[in-house]
Amino acid sequence: MFEQKKYITEIYKKAWLELEKSTPLSGDCGVICSKKCCMGTDSDGMLLFPGEESLYKDSGSWYTIKDSGVTLPGNIKIKFFTCKGSCQRELRPLSCRIFPLMPYINSDRRIDLRFDLRGIGICPLISNPDLYPIDEGFVDNVHLAFSHLVYEKPVIKFLKFLSEQHDEIEALLRKFYSNA
Repeated sequence: MFEQKKYITEIYKKAWLELEKSTPLSGDCGVICSKKCCMGTDSDGMLLFPGEESLYKDSGSWYTIKDSGVTLPGNIKIKFFTCKGSCQRELRPLSCRIFPLMPYINSDRRIDLRFDLRGIGICPLISNPDLYPIDEGFVDNVHLAFSHLVYEKPVIKFLKFLSEQHDEIEALLRKFYSNA
């Protein structure tokens, strides 16, 4: 078990490193929205990728980790990470590093990057992509980060879960906006 935990920790550190200095825009996108993705309550946060919690203590001075209530096949429990409005950037979870994007398993069973529609109400990069186009270097770095993770079965199960959530939100948005 120790070796497995050490292995997954190393893989996440490699993925984090790909995104260490990469941001969605060439400048600080938090200036546009007053850092809405970093603000919130104990019920606002990000899902950790399977095993990513091994990089953290149970709680820290600037974050809390708790059970998300999501259990994937194989009894893989997904944790929920909340921060207190500011963070140690080098310790941000993968979900924070890649936001507003998310990996999506397409119909060819390949990984695409899509906007994380769960953030449509807080992120102007999602709601107004023509005005705020995502930096191509950022997209490339997100792809590189996931090249370290795509061979891990728990990660693939999680990506399927996220992809299903995305499809449900997209269908709801299409239904809502087609009736407007």
